[in-house]
Amino acid sequence: MIERTQAASDDTGLDLVPIQPEGPPKQAKRQGEVSLWRQMCAETIGTFIIVQMGTGAIMSAIFDNALAGLFQIASVWIIAVTVAISTTGSISGAHLNPAMSIAFATVRRNASFGLGKLLAYIGSQLVGAIGGSLCNLALYHKKILQFEAEKGIIRGSVESIVSAKAFGEYFS
Repeated sequence: MIERTQAASDDTGLDLVPIQPEGPPKQAKRQGEVSLWRQMCAETIGTFIIVQMGTGAIMSAIFDNALAGLFQIASVWIIAVTVAISTTGSISGAHLNPAMSIAFATVRRNASFGLGKLLAYIGSQLVGAIGGSLCNLALYHKKILQFEAEKGIIRGSVESIVSAKAFGEYFS
């Protein structure tokens, strides 16, 4: 055990006085051990990043004519996925998609991820995806209404796919 000491001024002639530790030492978590709560938060944040940035690029292309073509939209998706994985990979493994979580739970089950965490991960990913879509809806609500009015689109009709596709991965 290392004892801390209180330094005294050389001018006063006082000796170093040991200070007793306060309470028992805290037990550190094992390296690599992350709580399920932190993993769920990471999955929520990572999925939010992907959906908000990715579908935000599609919305920019459709409603603002800001991106010119599939290459630019795909580039934004690449950046979004890279940022999400870099942000959350060390915490949750960056599944960021229910299909990936199901695959890991069934095919590559291990001590760190199994069927017990599957519903928590899927729920977190759904919350993140819905949050990202709601954020984009808040940002583009007026432009969506304006776009639909200009094109004569009635929601629920076959033609409404033109504006609804902005909330998915569809671009033509």
